[in-house]
Amino acid sequence: MSAFDLGHVGNKNTEKFATASKKPGGGKPVELSQQKVNLILEYFRKNRRPLNVVALVENLNGALTKKEVEALLLHEQVAPFLVRREIGARSSAYLYREADLPVEEGVKAEFCRKNGGVDHVSPAGAVENFSLLLAKKSAEVKQRVSRLKAEIKAEKDKQAKEKEAAKLKTQYGAAVREREELTATKSTLEARAQLRQEMNYDPAPFWKLVQKWVQRKKTCFSLVDAAVGENGNRVEFMESIGCDMDKEGLKPDDYQWFVSTCGVPRD
Repeated sequence: MSAFDLGHVGNKNTEKFATASKKPGGGKPVELSQQKVNLILEYFRKNRRPLNVVALVENLNGALTKKEVEALLLHEQVAPFLVRREIGARSSAYLYREADLPVEEGVKAEFCRKNGGVDHVSPAGAVENFSLLLAKKSAEVKQRVSRLKAEIKAEKDKQAKEKEAAKLKTQYGAAVREREELTATKSTLEARAQLRQEMNYDPAPFWKLVQKWVQRKKTCFSLVDAAVGENGNRVEFMESIGCDMDKEGLKPDDYQWFVSTCGVPRD
């Protein structure tokens, strides 16, 4: 007979007894029976999920009142079989302890056979062999669960990184395209500005400056020639007084253009 059968707590299911449990604030003790104890335990055993007082009253279809359920959950013949968890400040949920569920001998023998256990001939040997194998398989399952959790976490982290990398790649691609578009727009605007500037260009001031340049350079050369004489070296003299020649300040093509087209005296 299993502990769940509760055959040791009363000879008749209809035997009545008063529970010592009372609601907070006092009140009349609730009369219970072994039948009600068995009823609520049987319901918990079949419905292996958390249940609170309200759910129990509704699901038992009025077989137990709210006061009876509250008293039974605290009763010494019921409470040891349940796990209690608080839900908020005023409510609790109860769940049947899986470790207290009975295991049939046939199930034990089949479990031992499938998991490499030694055949047993005595009840004591059966319990011992089953317990050892159960502990071993439980440890293996826990290790496998831990490994799977680690693998799942690693895969989630990998997927998160890949998603972030894809997002960054998309953003980078958009930034590159935007930069290329801005560069093209800039080039177009600069070309238009250059064209507008060339169309509005007035060459008169330029040629006035060139004429002054020609006049000043001729005057400078006349003074230098007078200073060095007919046999003197104009270039050496100008370098000695710190004057740079046009060849040194202009590109060869530009220098040649100013000399041939604009009439600037050659160095």
